[in-house]
Amino acid sequence: MLPTQADGSFRDPSGYVFLTEERVLRSVNQSALGAFQALWDKGVHAALMKQGLLIDTRLLPADEANAARLQGCRGEQPARVLQHPRVPFFSYPYEWTFAQLQAAALAHLDLQIAALDLGAVLSDATPYNMQCVNGRMQLIDVLSLRPYVEGEMWAGYNQFCRLFLLPLLLEAWSGVPFQPLLRGGLDGMRLADAV
Repeated sequence: MLPTQADGSFRDPSGYVFLTEERVLRSVNQSALGAFQALWDKGVHAALMKQGLLIDTRLLPADEANAARLQGCRGEQPARVLQHPRVPFFSYPYEWTFAQLQAAALAHLDLQIAALDLGAVLSDATPYNMQCVNGRMQLIDVLSLRPYVEGEMWAGYNQFCRLFLLPLLLEAWSGVPFQPLLRGGLDGMRLADAV
């Protein structure tokens, strides 16, 4: 069966997700190859998978990747192809309970801390990159990891606040459910709106 590009995957310039009945394939575009390969060769992905923070990922050999069939929506040919297991039940943050969003936020922070210890950092901080796999929240967007530059601020901090922290605080302090707010805005909440 030919792979089909996953909905929403077109927004990430680093690569695309393709689905078949049996597999989830992720292309790594040439623009993201250097950062990905540096972390892969350093063992960052393997260490985060071992800690249960990152979805299982396998780098496919060229003869198995069939990369020519995985053309991106802008015509890109993948520089590398990764394989992930299918998530049995895929859900979105606006469908989650308070406890699920809280677990995703804590797992995201745990992963950020572990990544920093390994010389890497997350380039963003969205709950849409998290899924519950085998009873634990894990990062499913492996291309969000990139090498850490000494002294650099966390680029995803504002996004973490808008999509994790503010929705959780709003519900915890006022009882206003976060789900409709996240469903209505993929970019999360502005601080002024939360106040």
